[in-house]
Amino acid sequence: MEELYNIMSDFMDIEFDIKTWGYIYEKMKNSYKYDEEREYRYIISSAENNFKYIADEMRSAISRLDNYILDNDKK
Repeated sequence: MEELYNIMSDFMDIEFDIKTWGYIYEKMKNSYKYDEEREYRYIISSAENNFKYIADEMRSAISRLDNYILDNDKK
């Protein structure tokens, strides 16, 4: 049961990360108004890296949940 709580905690962390992505994305959209190419590239790069991290974390959490469910179905 402790593992299930750990997995659920990970999903809560991921939810926070998704909200962070939304914030970064909004900043990225607003940057279209300006011609500051360097800032634009920085925002895009940061957003892309953040999104990749979130996707990896989600895959990991889903995999852990699947394994937990499979292990407990055998008992």
